Amino acid sequence: MGEGGSRDPRVLAIDAGGTMTDTFIVDESGAFVVGKAQTTPEDESVGFMASADDALGQWGSSPAEAFPGIASGVYSGTAMLNRLLSRTEPAA
Repeated sequence: MGEGGSRDPRVLAIDAGGTMTDTFIVDESGAFVVGKAQTTPEDESVGFMASADDALGQWGSSPAEAFPGIASGVYSGTAMLNRLLSRTEPAA
């Protein structure tokens, strides 16, 4: 998968911010790549996949090739936190 030999992506981390979505992919040796794309609040999957494409493209790979081998995933983000906080009622 790309320059310098094959990669075995194992960890996927996504941070969906208010403006940009960042994707971090870590391989079995601890090497990593970072991808960026516009956040798409109307359908967060669009921004996530564009960001994953950006990251994995640096290794000459794609989500279709890499995602089946992912062992762990983490999702966080401003969008999620803002939705959670906006649903919380104020303390009495």
